[in-house]
Formats: sequence, structure tokens, C-alpha cells
Amino acid sequence: MRQIIASAAALLLGFALLQMGNALQGTLLALRGQAEGFSALGIGAVMSGFFVGMGVGSFLAPSIIRRAGHLRAFSALASLASTAALAHLLVIDLPAWLVIRAFSGLCFAGMLMVVESWLNASVTSNQRGGLLAIYAATGLGAGALGQLQISLAAPEGFVLFAVVSIILSLALVPASLSKAQSPMEEISAGRLRPGLIFRASPFGTLATLFTGMSVGCFFALAPVFAESRGLTTAQLGMFMALATGGAMLAQWPLGRLSDRVSRRGVAAGAALGAVLVLIAFALLPAGQPALTLALGAALGAAVFPVQAIAAAQVNDRVERRDMVTAAGTLVMVLAAGAAMGPMVGGLAMDMAGAAGFIGVLMAFQLAIVVTGTARLLTRPARAGEADRTTMPVPLHPVAGPLELPDDGRAG
Repeated sequence: MRQIIASAAALLLGFALLQMGNALQGTLLALRGQAEGFSALGIGAVMSGFFVGMGVGSFLAPSIIRRAGHLRAFSALASLASTAALAHLLVIDLPAWLVIRAFSGLCFAGMLMVVESWLNASVTSNQRGGLLAIYAATGLGAGALGQLQISLAAPEGFVLFAVVSIILSLALVPASLSKAQSPMEEISAGRLRPGLIFRASPFGTLATLFTGMSVGCFFALAPVFAESRGLTTAQLGMFMALATGGAMLAQWPLGRLSDRVSRRGVAAGAALGAVLVLIAFALLPAGQPALTLALGAALGAAVFPVQAIAAAQVNDRVERRDMVTAAGTLVMVLAAGAAMGPMVGGLAMDMAGAAGFIGVLMAFQLAIVVTGTARLLTRPARAGEADRTTMPVPLHPVAGPLELPDDGRAG
């Protein structure tokens, strides 16, 4: 695993820069939009536009990757995303910003497909959970660093937009200079096939959807929820940071655990843990900042890692040539969930306040628990399910499909 991480370092660094720039850009646009007099609904629409763009991009990006190849597609999309960051200053108008943000989402969908399919094609099943956990933790950590850069300059000026553009442009450099080769041409980039990934892993597909709903709801509404629990502005920022930190710390152990035992069991167990944390939130009276912060960290540790585990579950069960298609379809499913989650959560909070936020998140997590448990009961894992015997694959993999034994482990 250490050798694989070293080989993937350039790709992960490029991904980290992308996430850093995008996290900064999201916060920057919200603050600048507020300064420009945009309504809260309008700012929310701009943020949702990113996920709409990701959904559209998941349809368009496979053909771009097929024509240009992984590395050139990544470079072109990163350049376009860097350009879009500056375009917000050319036309300070709500509809224009919505279109530009959606275009950014389209670019990011393609770049995520490149990175995820590249990483998935570079490891065997018994390493995939760990590598995707590192990938997810890298994104979370870089996003947190991006948020911290909001204090470098005033959102009303030009500097922060330039910083976003520079960071996104720098994301081109590590992968472009790396000696690592992109996946061979037998990894196709055809049209999206939701049926393909659902047949390969019903649980992985549904867990991705419910995790997207949970993550979208959390990032959109957790600040409102935390404020209703009596946290100050500084404590609110700490609440979000601790949730991200908890997710980072949990990614690696849960990912590696899923390499050794059933991924469905690990994901369902993490979701059950999230349900227990949410029950504790419901029982905790307002005005308990220390406990609220601790529970926020525990909630992040239980909710966020499931995305990488679900992706590993799907990629364990698709053929190597379908990994770009699988990555694109998972991006589409995740984006659909992230777009729906805030709407459902917002409606629940309008009706029931903080309890609505807890109830909706609990429903999403219970759906993962029920789905995982049902799949384990109907398609139980064999003894030693995680002891895969496929030979290791280097970051510049040899030609040939990833053979998966037909052992009844579809899931």
C-alpha cells in the first residue's frame, strides 16, 4: 500500500488542490453574493447549481475522456474551471453566476471521474478501500485548508478570486509532470449506465445516493442547526471543522477495515453509529457547546466515510474496462443525492426546526442501515470475503480486465 500511495501521490496532490480551490470558491461566492445584495434563496440556488452541473457533467465527461484520454481531459477541465473562477467577476449577476457555477460543477464532475477511475484501476480489491479512504481524507483536508484561506483578503475584492484561479491552475502541474501512466485504453469511457452499477452492487449504488443526500443536507443546513443549539459564530465554525476532522480521522481505519471484512457491514455499521449520534443530539438540550462540538465530530466520522466504502464496493464488482463509466455514474448518483438532500432537509427544518434536521439525517442513515442489512441477509458474504487473491496492479496497470470471481458476492 505504501508503494501505491507513493505512486499515486502526484494524482492525489492535484486532487487536493482542486478541492482546496473549490472549497474556497464556495465560501467566497456565498460571502460576495451577500455583499452584492443577493437573497439567501439566490445564493442557495448558486450553490445548488454546482451539483446540477456535476450531474450534467457526469453525462458529458465520459466522451471527453474517451476522445482526449485521462491526463489531457483532466488538464483541459482544470483549465476551464480556473477560467470560470475569474468569470464571476466579469458579470456580477445572479443568473450569470448560477450558469458559471453550474459550468464549474460540470468541469469538476469530469475531473473527479478521471481521478477516481484512475485510482480504482491502479489497485486490487484488497487495497481499494484503503486507497479510496486516503483519497476521501485528502479531499476533506484540502477543503478545510481552502476554507481557512477566506481570511487572506476581503471577499469584496479581486484577490480571493485570483487565489482560487491560481490554485485550480496549479492542480494541473503534479499529474502533468508525473511519470505515472494513466489507465490503458481498455478502460472505456462510454455513456453512463446506472443499471450497470446497480446490477453490480445495489447496496453500493443506494448507499452512494443516501450518503450524497446526507452530505448535501449537512453542509447546507448544519450551520443553521448549530446556531439553533446556541453556538456562537466562532463555535459554529469549529463545529464544521470538527465534523470534517472527524471524517478525516475515520476514513483510513474504516476504509482498511472494509478491505478485510464485508464493505456492506462496515458501511451499515458506520451509518448505525450516525443514527446513535443523532439520537444523542435529539436528547441533548441546547446550550451545551462542548458536547455539541464533540457530537459534531462523531457525526462527521460516521457519515462521510461511507461514500468511499460504497465506491469501493461498486468498483470491486465492475470490470476494469467499465471503471470510467462506473465513476461517472457514481458522480451522477452522488450529485443527485447532494441536490435533493438540502431541499428535503430545508423543508423539514421549516416544519420542525432543529428536530427536522435530525430527523431527516436519521432517515437517510437508517436507509443505509436497512439496505446494507437486507443485502447481507439476502446475499451473505462468504467466509473470508475480503481475502481477495487478485495480483497487485501498479499505478500504470498492464492491459487486461480486472477479473472478479463469480462467487455470489454481488452486493
